[in-house]
Amino acid sequence: AGSVTLEAENGSVFTSDINVDGLTGGDLRIIAETAITTLEIDTSGSIGSGGDVFLDPLEDVEVLFIDAQGGLAGIGGEVDITAGRFFRATATFLDQDGEIASISSAGGQGGGPITIRHGGGLQGTPFEVGDASVNGTAGAITSGADNVIAPTQSFPTSYTQGNIRILTPSPNVVETQPQPAI
Repeated sequence: AGSVTLEAENGSVFTSDINVDGLTGGDLRIIAETAITTLEIDTSGSIGSGGDVFLDPLEDVEVLFIDAQGGLAGIGGEVDITAGRFFRATATFLDQDGEIASISSAGGQGGGPITIRHGGGLQGTPFEVGDASVNGTAGAITSGADNVIAPTQSFPTSYTQGNIRILTPSPNVVETQPQPAI
């Protein structure tokens, strides 16, 4: 498979399914000033490695699911998401390990890293695995049978499990100093 790059310097990207799958998956890169909305993203490799997925808007990302799995002879692709506000993966698929997943980077030779950066923490909105209504995924996030974040879990702060990272910024807390008595 080849690679696909979509950019919207002054707006949003809206697409239907994006398939860059093949014997070895192709890479997908989407950059938007405002938001990214797409249906299924499939960069999987049926024999070799899965392709990488990079999504980066200033506001929201909404997808149905991300399949970046590698085949028996490959590793899963890297999934790197930076949503300035919320990230939603609203559907699921059955991955190669039998997981009901919204994001999978599993592969026969190892799983690719998954990083989700979102701005929900700045608004007091946790990341929810098992609830994609505001900020989260409908199904599991997995990079292989031994590394699964399964529903239902809530992450109000950053969390790392193996090579899966959910990065949640916290609002800046300004400490006030006691004022001297007059």
